[in-house]
Amino acid sequence: MTCYPIIKDKPEELAEALDKALNVADLVLINGGSSKGAEDFNTALLEKKADLFRHGIRAIPGRPVGIAMIGGKPVINMPGPTFATFLAMDWCVSGLIHHNYGLTAPRRPKLKVRLTEPLHKRPDYEFYFRLILDRKEGGYEATPMAGTETYPILCCKWTLF
Repeated sequence: MTCYPIIKDKPEELAEALDKALNVADLVLINGGSSKGAEDFNTALLEKKADLFRHGIRAIPGRPVGIAMIGGKPVINMPGPTFATFLAMDWCVSGLIHHNYGLTAPRRPKLKVRLTEPLHKRPDYEFYFRLILDRKEGGYEATPMAGTETYPILCCKWTLF
């Protein structure tokens, strides 16, 4: 693994760093510079250089992830906020690594819980919710944390039965 220093938002320097990384890496991860604003320099760079490019995934947080193929190599442009980057790693990068190395993706443990109140999400997006988990007689109870209705995040993804 090779890590490069932080590059300021100067398109020429970003392009140079990307070219260096593509020369030595099988997979390039860019952290930051992925948003929906006018200063989305990495997205513009990837759009210009990529054989294939997609900006945005149906997941919150982490929606502005950029995915590109340049010269047969995947390039993932992850948003700057820490939890959004974690989710991009989980949703995008982990699958690429497992596929590339012929590994079976790890199976997550499942836990049956009873929700104390309903979870609300857009039906066409994946969400991570932050929940408080309590062991109760006969099982587990999960309560959504305050504030997750508008910006849901979670330490782990739950499949509810």
